[in-house]
Amino acid sequence: MVYVAARMPTAAHEIPLQLLHDRPALLAALLEKLGHGTPVGELVPVDANLRFANPAEVRPDLVFHATRPRWLLLELQTRIDPDKGRRWLMAATLQFNATQSMGEVLVLTSSRRVAKWARTVGHVRGDFGSRLELSPVVMPITGKAIEALLDEAQRSSRSSRPGQCVVGAGLKRSAWSCGRAS
Repeated sequence: MVYVAARMPTAAHEIPLQLLHDRPALLAALLEKLGHGTPVGELVPVDANLRFANPAEVRPDLVFHATRPRWLLLELQTRIDPDKGRRWLMAATLQFNATQSMGEVLVLTSSRRVAKWARTVGHVRGDFGSRLELSPVVMPITGKAIEALLDEAQRSSRSSRPGQCVVGAGLKRSAWSCGRAS
């Protein structure tokens, strides 16, 4: 890991910030003058040291580390879940911060409706136009893809753990076992 010495902020950086901190109405006027609208309610400066000490956890289905990409988050999605937009953004941000490298968020689903939803659920926009977007790689697992996945799982279970089979109920509503629909 490479550590870079922190640079001291210059007066050109600090003076405007102090002015806006002390007189937030100037920021509201600037936003309006530049065509972005005005904030609703009074702008109140708060501590700008943002901390992630909240004990909330983000638990993707699986997390992988590799040489390239440095990390992969895998989600198996069988239904639309509005909370995933926030959670996927947070999980990817935590991995990006930890590795200083963008990895991949992969979504496996057997539903076209869920696949369409998953492509944009991580797109959010602020009132003035700021955007934060995460567009995961959505992999529809249907038909031949399910067969190939189960065939590979059956092959690897024979070579590593005889007698074990994959159950792919998460990928398809019907139960799968040992590569055959039951």
